[in-house]
Amino acid sequence: MAQIGFIGLGNMGLPMAQNLIKAGHAVCGYDVSAAALDRLSAAGGIAVRSLDVASMGVDLVISMLPARERPPVARALSKAPEGRWRSCGDFVRALRAAARS
Repeated sequence: MAQIGFIGLGNMGLPMAQNLIKAGHAVCGYDVSAAALDRLSAAGGIAVRSLDVASMGVDLVISMLPARERPPVARALSKAPEGRWRSCGDFVRALRAAARS
């Protein structure tokens, strides 16, 4: 099964991460909400407090960020050219840059 990093554990992200766990995948999740991280842990996921850790050693990173608020990270992801991130490290660097802008 896959090792998955999951960024954004809100109304849509948490149920998706929980379903991945139920399907047998290892999910390492990050969110700014401690309550969301607690719910991920209760479902069998690994809750972490940084983007770096959420993306270490994973096969895939999934982000589920709130579009209506259009945070800098979501804007940067939506405008990124296809194939921009060739590795999880590239993805994290792009997230950091977007968060600073």
